[in-house]
Amino acid sequence: MTTPSTTTTAAALFAAFCVGPIAGCDVAPEAAVADGAGEIDFRYCPTCIGNAPKVNGSRVRELSLAGAPNIDGVKVLAAKDLYYGSLTLGVDTVTSSLKASNQNYQLVGQDLEGVDIELSTLAGIVKVTIVDVDTLPTWSDLGHDEYIYRMSYYDSNNAPQHLCDSSDPDGDWLTVLPHEIVVPGKTHVITEDTDWFTLACVGEAAFKMKMLGYSRYSPSAPTKDERVATIRMVTADYCGTGTSFTTAGVPVAWSDRSGTVSPPFAEVSMEAQWDEGGAVCLNTPRQFPIESIEDECGAIPKCTTNWVTDTTWRTMLPW
Repeated sequence: MTTPSTTTTAAALFAAFCVGPIAGCDVAPEAAVADGAGEIDFRYCPTCIGNAPKVNGSRVRELSLAGAPNIDGVKVLAAKDLYYGSLTLGVDTVTSSLKASNQNYQLVGQDLEGVDIELSTLAGIVKVTIVDVDTLPTWSDLGHDEYIYRMSYYDSNNAPQHLCDSSDPDGDWLTVLPHEIVVPGKTHVITEDTDWFTLACVGEAAFKMKMLGYSRYSPSAPTKDERVATIRMVTADYCGTGTSFTTAGVPVAWSDRSGTVSPPFAEVSMEAQWDEGGAVCLNTPRQFPIESIEDECGAIPKCTTNWVTDTTWRTMLPW
């Protein structure tokens, strides 16, 4: 069984992941991304392009392993491979990745390349193919890698399309979050369910959450509240209402209380501290005037210490 390369994709993806506008994307300065050895240090580059996975306009951000339809009516029918035959689609909680198996084989990693997943959509049956698999070093100091995938299908005009709709060929990657449904723009953003998994394209908050080491089966074993806090922090959801107060290109340093994520540049001034409800305290918002935030949230206390009790994240500004 083959193992994807941890270096093949990182440098190529860096340029794609760190350009282009999308809400909730904060980019480290160029000086923070070179490791001095000719390679790109991808850990400190929050992804910056990409959209929710879709087939023929139907969202496939979350899929049921039990064959139930998602909110857009998309459901998994079968998995097949020319060599291995019919397969059952599943997730591996040890590697936090996709797997496919039958009584003779279990496929993970690059062995999944070429596997077809048949989906029932409102527009009919669509065959999605896993065309590429690789691994990517996370932005966590724990030093682990996560599997990423490219998936494509043919639309009604018989034109090839990627699940992640991106104008850049290196913006078509996605990752998998087993046993959790991550719904952006909602007050309750994460649902734990062993029958479901989330597909997250580069640029989405769920992708960043996993790259920060805060998905359900990350090595640090974060709680659900800590994962929700991560979504709030990444998207600048100060109020905990699903409203994002950030856009592309705004630099912000992220560090977690547990010490597994180091800031990519100097922490000059405090922005906010975060728990599952949003900003516990707020000094200087990363982009918008504090008055516009408090118009929605109400007054938020000032941060007076480096760590407020029971917060998960601290965000600092480089000015």
